[in-house]
Amino acid sequence: MNTLKKLFSLCLALMLVLSLAVPAMADEEPATYTITINDAKPAHTYEAYQIFTGTLLDGSKDQDDSTTGLILSNIQWGAAIGENGGALVTALKADTVTITYTSGNSVITTNLASIFSSVNENSETVAADVAAILSGTNLPVEVVDRFAEVVGYYNSNAHVYLESCQGASTYNTVTKEHTISNLPVGYYLIKDQEGSQTGKHDFYTKYMLQVVHSLTVQPKGSIPIVDKEVNKTLGGTYTEANSFDINDDVFFKLTGTLPENLGAYTTYKVEFVDTLPKGMSFRELRQIEIMDHDGNVAYVIYDKTQHGDTLPTGVTSSAVTTNTADGTKNWTLTIADLKSLYSALAPDDKIVVKYVAYLNRNAEIDEPNANIVVMNYSNNPSGAGTGTTVEDYAHAFTHKFSVEKIETGASDKKLADVKFLLYFTRSHAVEDTGNTVPNTDTKEAEVVTKTYYAQVITEEMVTAGVKVNGIEVTDDDVGVVYGWTEDVKLASVLDTDSEGLFSIRGLDSGTYYLHETETNAGYNLLTNDVRITIETEFDKLDTSEASVKVTYSVGGSANGSLGTEGASTGHIIVENSKGNTLPTTGGVGTTLFYVIGGALVIGAVVMLITKKRMSSEF
Repeated sequence: MNTLKKLFSLCLALMLVLSLAVPAMADEEPATYTITINDAKPAHTYEAYQIFTGTLLDGSKDQDDSTTGLILSNIQWGAAIGENGGALVTALKADTVTITYTSGNSVITTNLASIFSSVNENSETVAADVAAILSGTNLPVEVVDRFAEVVGYYNSNAHVYLESCQGASTYNTVTKEHTISNLPVGYYLIKDQEGSQTGKHDFYTKYMLQVVHSLTVQPKGSIPIVDKEVNKTLGGTYTEANSFDINDDVFFKLTGTLPENLGAYTTYKVEFVDTLPKGMSFRELRQIEIMDHDGNVAYVIYDKTQHGDTLPTGVTSSAVTTNTADGTKNWTLTIADLKSLYSALAPDDKIVVKYVAYLNRNAEIDEPNANIVVMNYSNNPSGAGTGTTVEDYAHAFTHKFSVEKIETGASDKKLADVKFLLYFTRSHAVEDTGNTVPNTDTKEAEVVTKTYYAQVITEEMVTAGVKVNGIEVTDDDVGVVYGWTEDVKLASVLDTDSEGLFSIRGLDSGTYYLHETETNAGYNLLTNDVRITIETEFDKLDTSEASVKVTYSVGGSANGSLGTEGASTGHIIVENSKGNTLPTTGGVGTTLFYVIGGALVIGAVVMLITKKRMSSEF
């Protein structure tokens, strides 16, 4: 496309040299020409529309990028314009769209209406008059681009000024090229076939204007992509997967790239279509920002903390809808025109959206809760058209473990009604009186360790009809973590059943502790809490087949161990030993007391007599 821009003014100027050119011999001139579009993507059909035609003079047939010697005389409207020439000129004279370009150190603005104001649409030489203006030596390429957009104007499923196509491309799978062949001499507008790229992961080529002799051209543009990542906090580093507790906030970041030919678009629309799984629920939109190529925030479109629930004009966040077939949820964020929101928008900028959801009680355990996004984007710089990116994934995982309580050394002896608390600890920086974390550059931040106790759905809650997040709990929810509290009085007591079992579902990776609060009569309480560590290793995160390998380890008490199912399932066996048995009255123990006591009395008497004798001798 850059080559075309350099050639444009020269080509049109040569077209207008009429009086001094000497015609070449007819049999030395090719009857038709070929335009080659160097494009590796096969799913395109390019069309050529003849805007001007004429008589070719000076039959130089250079095959490089030079157009020396190519001269058209007797310029007329081409076959694509036909009888629409007058209407086209009227449209050019009425087009007031601002055209901005740089000349030296100055920024110039103009429009087609002022440029073509002197053209008489009823003149017999109107085509040549338009060509004469376009061939001006100092005419900027921005004017040519706008001229092409007006010529190719498409409305109500039909071109307004283009009557017929003079040739469509074929694709060569070996050379990876599109060719439009058998074109008569002329000046052509080349474009993608209407509707051919809508909804695809591709883009429409900007209208190209080309004077034939046979040449190769390169479409300019790029395909946007979207990336989805997840994190535990709004800031910090986002990744493709992470683990969470059920009911935890899950922060998602959507990043959309922009096309390299962004400048060719008058307006640019993006739309994020996000799909959450059955096990996740949408909370709220938090941020929309433009990031520059260095990853810095160039412009804030929306921030929840600054703007509340008021989105800027042209930005809409849809209601969340649930698909009844599979329980997935859809949410859409539409930005009607990025360029109107941020006038300095550049091709290497990125649009970044952050929102927060949470894992609900339907979350898959140790399986991916896959979140999917696609981005719809403007893909036709010369008219209407929307492309769609390849979908991208981010995964939220949550985990579980089970506890089996047995008598020490007797695996068949299951202990029911043993009570535990589950907790974890976390260190926090202590805030100073100004509610800010102390500056760690000048002193170490003071840290305090806090304990958080699990709140777990129990059978009693089901019986009482308790609601969590506005939804009544059911038998299927028993054992699911729904919150954490610093108040031990609000913690859930975990009871072993008749088989000595209980299970916990909906846990983040990390380290947890089981504190035994009550055991069966005749058994000793654990002297140490059981430490349980959950570690994860993710795989295939860029697909719907993502997976996690979960490894459990146990420590902190001699009475805790992994069960026979091993470290991959988190079946943890906790043992309780029986208490020490004291001797009973009248038994062997009593006799022993008597024997030992008598021996002590006899020993005392002997010592006393010996001492007296020794005293009398001295």
